[in-house]
Amino acid sequence: MPKVPYTSDNPPARDSNVGGVEPTSSARPCFDGPLPCDALDAGLAEADFDPAKLIEELRVYQAELEVQNAELRESQAIAEVAVGRSRAFFAGLPLAALVIERSGMILEASAEAMRLFLLDGIRGRPRFLASLLDKRSTAQLGEALAAASSNGSSVQHEVVFRTSDNTPFKGELHVARLPTRDAEAMELVCAIVDLTEPLAQAEAIKSAHRALAESEHRYRILADYSLDWDYWVGSDGHYRYVSPACRTLTGYPPEAFLADPDLFRRLLHPDDRMAWDRHHVDTYSPANGSHTKMRLRLIEQSGQTRWVEHQCQAVYDDGTYSGRRGVNRDITARHAAERSAERMSRLYDTLSHSNRAMVRIHDPAAFSMQIARIAVEHGGLVACAIYGFEVDADYLSLLGSHGTDPGCLAGVSLAEDGPEGLLHGLVAAMHGKPARCADCRLGDKTPCAGGESSSQDIGSCVAFPLREQERIVGVIVFYAGDADFFDPQVNGLLEEMAMDVSYTLEHVASEAALAESERHYRLLADHATDMISVHDVESRYLYVSPACRTLLGFDAEALLGKSAYDFIHPEDHALLAAQQRAGLEAGVSAPLPTLRYRLRRADETHIWVETTSRQCRAEAGGELTLVATTRDITERREAEERLRQAARAFESAAEGVTVTDARGNIVSVNLAFTEITGYSEAEVLGQNPRILQSGRHGRAFYEGMWASIGTTGRWCGELWNKRKNGEIYPEWMTIASVYDDVGTLTNYVAVFADISALRESESQLVFLTHHDALTGLPNRVLLRDRLEHAIAHAARARSPLAVLLVDLDRFKTINETLGHPAGDSLLQQVARRLASRIRGGDTLARLGGDEFVVLLEDGVSERRAGVFAANLLSVFAEPLTLDDRKLYVTVSIGISLFSSNGETADDLLRHADTAMYTAKEMGRNTYQYYEPDLTASAFDRLRLENDLRAAVRRGELLVHYQPQIQLSTGRLAGVEALVRWQHPEQGLLAPGCFISVAEEMGIIDEIGVWVLRAACVQMMDWDASGLSVPRVAVNLSAQQLGRDSLVGQVSDILEETGLAPARLELELTESMIMQRADRAIDALRGLRALGIAIAVDDFGTGYSSLGYIRQLPLNRLKIDASFVQDLDAAEDGGMIARAIIGLGKSLGLEVIAEGVEREAQNAFLRREGCDIGQGYLYGRPMPAADLCASWGSSPAG
Repeated sequence: MPKVPYTSDNPPARDSNVGGVEPTSSARPCFDGPLPCDALDAGLAEADFDPAKLIEELRVYQAELEVQNAELRESQAIAEVAVGRSRAFFAGLPLAALVIERSGMILEASAEAMRLFLLDGIRGRPRFLASLLDKRSTAQLGEALAAASSNGSSVQHEVVFRTSDNTPFKGELHVARLPTRDAEAMELVCAIVDLTEPLAQAEAIKSAHRALAESEHRYRILADYSLDWDYWVGSDGHYRYVSPACRTLTGYPPEAFLADPDLFRRLLHPDDRMAWDRHHVDTYSPANGSHTKMRLRLIEQSGQTRWVEHQCQAVYDDGTYSGRRGVNRDITARHAAERSAERMSRLYDTLSHSNRAMVRIHDPAAFSMQIARIAVEHGGLVACAIYGFEVDADYLSLLGSHGTDPGCLAGVSLAEDGPEGLLHGLVAAMHGKPARCADCRLGDKTPCAGGESSSQDIGSCVAFPLREQERIVGVIVFYAGDADFFDPQVNGLLEEMAMDVSYTLEHVASEAALAESERHYRLLADHATDMISVHDVESRYLYVSPACRTLLGFDAEALLGKSAYDFIHPEDHALLAAQQRAGLEAGVSAPLPTLRYRLRRADETHIWVETTSRQCRAEAGGELTLVATTRDITERREAEERLRQAARAFESAAEGVTVTDARGNIVSVNLAFTEITGYSEAEVLGQNPRILQSGRHGRAFYEGMWASIGTTGRWCGELWNKRKNGEIYPEWMTIASVYDDVGTLTNYVAVFADISALRESESQLVFLTHHDALTGLPNRVLLRDRLEHAIAHAARARSPLAVLLVDLDRFKTINETLGHPAGDSLLQQVARRLASRIRGGDTLARLGGDEFVVLLEDGVSERRAGVFAANLLSVFAEPLTLDDRKLYVTVSIGISLFSSNGETADDLLRHADTAMYTAKEMGRNTYQYYEPDLTASAFDRLRLENDLRAAVRRGELLVHYQPQIQLSTGRLAGVEALVRWQHPEQGLLAPGCFISVAEEMGIIDEIGVWVLRAACVQMMDWDASGLSVPRVAVNLSAQQLGRDSLVGQVSDILEETGLAPARLELELTESMIMQRADRAIDALRGLRALGIAIAVDDFGTGYSSLGYIRQLPLNRLKIDASFVQDLDAAEDGGMIARAIIGLGKSLGLEVIAEGVEREAQNAFLRREGCDIGQGYLYGRPMPAADLCASWGSSPAG
């Protein structure tokens, strides 16, 4: 019988020590002596049985039993308490605990296990421990149970369990064997520890460690690749970390600082080490957290000095001081910029003070001393010295100095030898070139008497010339302590200051001179060519020198009190306004920009002037005034403009220009010279132009050239020179002498043009004048010349000659079909074939278009001319090749003979032309001799062509209309428009008399468009008059069908006239379609898209393919009249007509029969099912009015 599972509420009867509780010591074991009943039986058996004794013993035994029973009840109570404790402990465990038997069946479960695995129903339904585990951990369970069975206990880690809702979790499984009475009945207690939260915490710790590692990696990348030098100094003063940027700042790698903690201090500039030491003592202790930024100078490994910005901060680890972290940032460029800005600010202040000094000081020596003092005290300079130049004594005298004595502020003689020291710098300055020493500590020479800088305070210096009216009168020298003090900006300000000093010294000298002699000043002012004027702050004239009369044409009094704006050109007002603003910003005594502008003269013209001005006050506290000197620069400006234009012309001229000195050596060439000759300017400077000589001209040529230059000052002509590459070329050259103002020869200027292309063009032009550009054959001009020469020769020798005019057949069609490029190629090939049969003494020429002329001389006979013409025809038996296509062409030839057919060139050419047209009329591809009666026929044709060309313009063309009848009803189905020509002399002409001529003349398009428009207009007129004509048929020419503009042209006419497209039918022949089937199909489809009907005229006479007929967007087939005429002539006469009608029906097309003249024909057509008939039987072609009269009352089909 299987065991029944149990819980902690219903435990099985087991040993009293289940749960680990032992029995109490007072509980005694059960009575183990003889039972009382046994003693009674034994006493009764004895002889001396004493009942009283037995009773007493029974009482004693009863008492003992009562005592023993009491003890048993007490032991049971104690055991029950112990069991209750065990149950409560087991049930209240905070982890899942189970009691299982050997098979794994759960016998008992703690409350946490019941909650976790939902084990409430284990009493009625057995559950096994294996069901609580994931299948992946089944093997671990077996290992745990086996180990606990043999060893008493076991532990399995990371066992996967599944909760009541099948959620997996990892835990530990602890298994221990429980003691039992029966060794065979083994029971085990299992404890399940849920590791979900510990594992999550462990994963979180791992993730935090990874994030920390990534953060550390990113920080190291930032530090390693930062431009700033990061470091960490430990509490022991040794570097823990140094970023690679230290190498950029110092030239030393991080390892050098890690190995040598004192390296940084040794790299400091000596002047900064004391500050660093104070910083080290003050801040390198745990007591100080951080300090403000400090600037230091580092001397890197190469010796270069860098400015760095240093900042550091203490590092604490859990409150323990771990050293300091710091950063050194390269601020060399920023420091230099700040120093430059500071220098500029001080120098601007210097300029301001010097300007004020310039106004107040009038003694040159005192002014020099004050300027030197201002430069030192306000400009941050070490020293400043101003020297005056004694011209006669060749000596520089010291006018004033201030600052540290550099040992070079004494006067200097310019006669001393040697290029060094003050002599070197001051001589350069005396020649107008500022001299600068960038770094005196590096051994450069300073402009001081001793050569080397004699004071350690001097790092650099610069000297500027002092000028007085463009004459150098002295030198001002500035000394600075920094080696890089004098940068371009500083030099610019100091140079401006030197200019101001120059101006002031000049002004002071001028004032002294004026003070010495007022009369001289007045004389100078009154007779100066420059106008001197004084203005108030409103630009009004306060004083004007008499020069204004010469300059402007006004008296001085006329300008007083008036504003300068009244005389300045309006477009230049902004210049004066800008100067006023600059004056307000600069202050008193500041020089103002020189202005160039236009002033109005008394005669209302304008002149260009240049004004230099300065602000000043007449006395301290007086009004601010502007003193201006104005000079007429009109001529100078024009000269400058001419010079600029000349310079631009020199460089941009297409002709080569060479300038030599008086000895003939090249001093300048332009770009065109280089392009023409191939020599660069560097290669020819200093050379004589004879390097270009070609050798084609002899000595006499050049002697004549120079003789002309010496006599007239110029030479012009053509000569041949040689390029750098050895090529000889012609050029047209003009050489002119240049003299200075006193007549001395200074230069020669040669202007030349390469005329190689001109000579080539001339040769080509001469050739083209007498030859055809396309074929290279003689043209009409050369042919006439040769023909007239041949006629003269033949007349003298009384020998014949022949003229053959060769014309291509149907060339116009080829040209229009394949295009003009193909036509040109065809003409070239024809020319080559004809030339292959021409003898050496004969001439082949092209007259133009597709006409060629052959001139046969040397007594050619009529028979020989015909044989030669036949030979030319045979040339074209083989096809020509155009764009990989074979093309057969033929020619027609007309022959005229001297002197039987004419004695002049014009007669022979005209008669050959007439004979050629006769050959074309005879079927082409033949030749024809000229006969006199051909002239009359040619004349008639020419006359017809001329009349036809004007027929449209004169309104001589007419349109007649032939009715088309619906055979089944006899009603009017439409009309066909047929053109007629009302010739003024020959009367009404049918189309056959002039249509072919119009096609050859190329005016058939014009006639076709006119007929189409006239027919459409007539249809609208009939509508207005009450005659309803269903449709009008108009014939198209082959040329019209080949035009890309056909569809658009027809659409425009329909829109212009208002005719519905469905009432228009266009007729074309089979042969027209088959000439260019693909193109015709595209055009017809475009017309059908407009709604126009298409009919094939003369069907059955051509060679059309039924395949193409099926592709064509047709509406009707028109049986040719020749087939209609045979309908009643024979029994089989209607076979073709019957076949065409059947074809039309099978293709779904209407069939029209034209040329119906007899009733029998009409009856046959009706019987065979032909739709429409047209011919004399129904009506001849007639004017529109006659048609209206004939059919006005008849219903339309």
